[in-house]
Amino acid sequence: MTRPAVPSPELTRDQPWPGLVAFSESSRDFFHGRAEETAELLRRVKRSRLSVLYSISGVGKTSLLRAGVFPQLREERFIPVYLRLSFDENCTVEVLRDQVLSAVRAALKDAGITVESSEERPLERTDRTLWETFNRAGLFFWTPRNRPAVPVLVFDQFEEAFTLGRRCPRAVDALLEDLSCLAEHRVPRAAAAMIEAAAERGEDPPFEYQLDRVRLLLSLREDFLCELLALRDRCPSIMSNEMRLEPFSGEAAFGALRASGQHLMDEPTAETIVRMAAGASPNAALDDILVEPALLSLMCFELNRRRIEQGRTDIGADLLSGVGRRVFEEFYDATMAAVADPVARAVEDALLTGDGRRMFAPVEDFIRGTGLETAPARRAVDLLVERRLLHIENVRGVAMIELTHDVLTPIVRARRESAERARREAPPSSRAQALQGRRRQCGAARPPARGTDRLELVVLRPDPCPLLRDIHQAPRYPGRPQPPDPGRGGSPQHFVQVCIPRSAPSEIQLDGDAVSKAAGRPGYCRERP
Repeated sequence: MTRPAVPSPELTRDQPWPGLVAFSESSRDFFHGRAEETAELLRRVKRSRLSVLYSISGVGKTSLLRAGVFPQLREERFIPVYLRLSFDENCTVEVLRDQVLSAVRAALKDAGITVESSEERPLERTDRTLWETFNRAGLFFWTPRNRPAVPVLVFDQFEEAFTLGRRCPRAVDALLEDLSCLAEHRVPRAAAAMIEAAAERGEDPPFEYQLDRVRLLLSLREDFLCELLALRDRCPSIMSNEMRLEPFSGEAAFGALRASGQHLMDEPTAETIVRMAAGASPNAALDDILVEPALLSLMCFELNRRRIEQGRTDIGADLLSGVGRRVFEEFYDATMAAVADPVARAVEDALLTGDGRRMFAPVEDFIRGTGLETAPARRAVDLLVERRLLHIENVRGVAMIELTHDVLTPIVRARRESAERARREAPPSSRAQALQGRRRQCGAARPPARGTDRLELVVLRPDPCPLLRDIHQAPRYPGRPQPPDPGRGGSPQHFVQVCIPRSAPSEIQLDGDAVSKAAGRPGYCRERP
């Protein structure tokens, strides 16, 4: 099944800010400052089969969708279907269609929608294209008041189709074709053949060409617009109904802050917080500054946490000391300081791809990867989830863990690279101890044969890593498993054996560890004998 929407923490009058977690429909009463954007996006969804929402990271696309647009769509008899697809190396287009249709069935059930169809279980056939499913003759969706409803397929973080989707390129390409046919109302070849066959038999066509059966809304980061524009040949309307979400203006940020927390801070304090979040001077006019909503929410969350810990009734100016635009880094470092080093290393290893993007990992694998006993590792994970650095979702029946927000990825990547440099610069004895520690952390390794000059590396990663391209150029012993082709998805576990010249400097012993780190999964490398 598709990844469910991450549940927002329960917001209250005493804690009206979710930090880095997105607002949800249940917390819409605390979502402020986006009335114009909500109305504009609603208008676009109503007028066209395909809409595209994009922005830089940290501007609040998910919050706008879930807390702003979704409630108003329901009032207009549209049924929002939240989708964040899950990709792995075994993914097929049938699996991706099942994720979509499972989410549709769940959303219709939650909204009390009755599905009328001339066939049994019309929303469970994954051997059909999505166009065939939603344009089937006799298929209707009825509200409890017996009025027609229209599902809106909302693909959040759609850029993952171009990143994590590299693990299953054929499946993603087929899904993009499905979505293009829906957006363009283009009859797929298989459906056209069925229509022609029905006409030859003198039967009614098995499909109806109703334009309001389903709507599409794609939400993604704007640095992936080039990948989206590449779909123009198959989907000419891909960017004909697009909307860019901008950061808060200073006035909007101040209004949102006061609407949620006027009982917790006075106006001068609210203005100071807005200017701090924008990195502006104390005398800057609010009309002249821009504020990232994620930064403002986290800053307010942290200030409010301090207020609660100190038993205070309001957030005073004295609480603002030590809180600034580096709040993301300070938040990450302070949170990590509360857990053991192996947990921090596991976060940096297992939850970030080699090129610095968020990725899911099974919770049980993550806990084992820390190398700690199960009980303390679970307590550490619970603490990181409680502080909203990590969150856990159920993906196809498996508990998966992930960083809460994209704004954390540059910080995690920087910490990972810093730790890697420290290991490289450590004395040889310390380096050997670090390697032994990683072996203990990631599992026992078969000792290398004596008299060989090699580096052995296990990379627990299903898709290729950029640094593996360098390994491709190195000679290998015959008969050993080869690294994955960089252009194709690999198997879940790759065992790479690389020959190293005897003249190579000793620092090359850490190359395998570096590749393992960049691959975004725990791994180990062995010293040369």
